[in-house]
Amino acid sequence: MAIRKNITLFIVFILSANCAFSQERTIYSQNATGTIAEIGRNTIFNKIDAVKNINRSRIPSLRNCITSQIKIFHADSIFHPPKGFIAQASFHTESDPFAKSTDFPPCMLSFGFYYLENDQKSGSVKKSMDGTLIGMETNNLYHFFRQVGNYWKDCDELNLPLFFEEPPVSDSTDDYIELDFRHYAAPHITPNTPFRIILRNHRPPFIPLARKEFLQYLIAQKNAALKTHQGNIKDDQKSINDQQKLLSNPLFQSRSETIKKTIVQIQKNILKEEDNIKSVQQLLNQYQKTASSMSSQEAALPVRVDNSKIFSADPLLALVPAGRKEGTALYKINPDYYDKSTNASGAQLIIVYYSLPRDFGSEKLNYLEQKTVDVFNRLDYHALKVSMQ
Repeated sequence: MAIRKNITLFIVFILSANCAFSQERTIYSQNATGTIAEIGRNTIFNKIDAVKNINRSRIPSLRNCITSQIKIFHADSIFHPPKGFIAQASFHTESDPFAKSTDFPPCMLSFGFYYLENDQKSGSVKKSMDGTLIGMETNNLYHFFRQVGNYWKDCDELNLPLFFEEPPVSDSTDDYIELDFRHYAAPHITPNTPFRIILRNHRPPFIPLARKEFLQYLIAQKNAALKTHQGNIKDDQKSINDQQKLLSNPLFQSRSETIKKTIVQIQKNILKEEDNIKSVQQLLNQYQKTASSMSSQEAALPVRVDNSKIFSADPLLALVPAGRKEGTALYKINPDYYDKSTNASGAQLIIVYYSLPRDFGSEKLNYLEQKTVDVFNRLDYHALKVSMQ
């Protein structure tokens, strides 16, 4: 009887919990009319003006571009009026406090879409805490590529220019190129949805990494490895000295055998590190010889690598012979993309992306997620391009 009573109480508890859960379930007001919270022009202008060491001649064109982006975005019929959501915009800039002059400061526009939901207690409609987002980032290509591919961490630690596997282009027109990193065969930190890059200039935003640049990366790797192994030996030698001091101290005579064994083990570690240094030095010499023997023509050729060998003991084996097409091409951000001429616009590149609160494509999109994707796809990308002229 006790068991049956406990089971009955458990069932009652579960049913009560389910009822409570169903009562708290969010019900969206898809047909309720929302509002649009825009950003004042003065707010935008003041934030642009406040960029540290900004090139003053670029300010008018940058202001015009940002305000045009907002107009282009809100031109979509979905905002006239917004149904089932509230649209709220924000704007901020970034600047390098150490730069003597900032020609093209990164500027970020964010358009948040928040659900309208029914308040079951009061019967009123209220703004939810969650939603979706569309972002427009001007002059901020590095934001999306600072941690892309298999090489970014090494490049960061070695203080080398960033490079990465060939960007995964999924769509392109005369007005934009679209990248989709969901199909990228390398770790990355980027939006988990497609994003589009609108270019003002005819110069490519990415250019192939040269073969000599890849060798310089391998050489830098080995030089860093040498320093690490040499540092380990120095630390081990200090540890031996410390242990020998303990061995000569009468207070530690009872532990003398343990201390001696520790010293022997550290000496073995030093021998291993010396072997590591010999191996690394041998590869370093090989890489330096290969780099110096390259003709200027071969050194400038685009590099391609065999990814199955890139993490081997000798990553030079991953270098595909010059002129061959197999393997993966490596690219870097074009340092000469920006037009720095006197009359050039202060806005020269716009990235448009969207963010959903879950993995894109994992389930059917709900109404607000679908609206977000629709706005992204219907944007007048040509008008965005023109806004940078």
